[in-house]
Amino acid sequence: MAPYCFNREVFFDTNFRVDRFIATCRARGTDAASLEALRGELSVYLKALKNELVELINKDYADFVNLSSNLVGVDKAIRDLREPLRSVREEVVAVAEEMDSAVQNVNRRLAERARVREMKASLQLFLNLSDVVQKIEKLLDIASSSSDAATADALAGTAADSAGPAASTAFPLDTLLRVAFDVEALQTLLANTFFQLIFQVLRREVPGFGVDEPVCEAAVEEGLASLSRLLPDLYAALGQHVTSLCLPNLAPVRGVISMYRMTNKEAPTRASAFVPLMLAPLEATLFARDGSDKSLARPVSSSVRRAVAGVVLTEVSRRYLHIVSDLLATVRKTEDSLLRLKKRKMKATTSAASTAADGGGGGGGNVARTDEEKIRLQIHLDVDAFGEQISRLGVRHDDVPTYVELRECVKAAREGAGAAT
Repeated sequence: MAPYCFNREVFFDTNFRVDRFIATCRARGTDAASLEALRGELSVYLKALKNELVELINKDYADFVNLSSNLVGVDKAIRDLREPLRSVREEVVAVAEEMDSAVQNVNRRLAERARVREMKASLQLFLNLSDVVQKIEKLLDIASSSSDAATADALAGTAADSAGPAASTAFPLDTLLRVAFDVEALQTLLANTFFQLIFQVLRREVPGFGVDEPVCEAAVEEGLASLSRLLPDLYAALGQHVTSLCLPNLAPVRGVISMYRMTNKEAPTRASAFVPLMLAPLEATLFARDGSDKSLARPVSSSVRRAVAGVVLTEVSRRYLHIVSDLLATVRKTEDSLLRLKKRKMKATTSAASTAADGGGGGGGNVARTDEEKIRLQIHLDVDAFGEQISRLGVRHDDVPTYVELRECVKAAREGAGAAT
């Protein structure tokens, strides 16, 4: 078949337009009869398409005619298969329903068990709250009585001898810290999460269980109040225990007089070596925490740190003030005695008075400072270094009134001595 003047594929284009098709065909022609030629070719193409359609129908016509005879008996075969298939379908549906029911039952039981487990844990915490508070109160009673005894011994001047018994009878420091950790954790739990958790559990579907929310809320608030009342006593007991460990380290303070009395020792320029040891137990408690009990390798909270530091610094400063006051009074009495002796010698002879003035009690020609002035200077340097320790602990001097009093006592003693000379 000769090619047409048009492309047969153009008829399959979804955007086929007659005017565009004719314009394209005319553009290919060279004479005025191009439309007639196009009409002729389209007629030929139409006849060709009809012939192809007839051939296509004739090709499968025999099978089409025989289709009805080939389907004889198919409906019976389908009917024979329908009943078994229906039976199988019903059995499958029944099994699926039983499986679904079993799965739902298992899930329901698991959910119920989880709710019961959560409720049991929550209710057990409620039941244990009162018991915990009672145990903590007993611990505080034991710790407070033991620490009071150790502190009383130290304040009586027998700290060095009683340090061993105090360490053995006082409640272990790690135990007190653990109690502080646990009380604060329990208080946080009750305040932040426990109340919501318990009511979330109780509000779930539990047959026969009634929830009186005001009563439960009152119980939680009462527990919080009980813990809040325990914390000050707990901090005080912990502070008293650490204080009993610090007080023995003040014993060397009394040796300052013997360091300079008639020793011809140079005037001090730095604090005594024992000063850093005064608050070493407190620093170890609040910061180091590197003891053998690894279970307590938890940072001391800021609230515990402030409370314990306040108790310890107040008591240690008070004891330090007591010792320093005694030392300064002794120094003052010695100065007065030397002054009276000096006046007696001055009355006896002028040369003896001159010798006494030059010696000043130093006993070796060191006229820059007397022994008493050296003692006061050493005490001043030690108290200043003690104040620096307080600052390193993050505590302001003004927050420790006994230290302020100690500092003013030393300052007044130095100023009074200077005015007297």
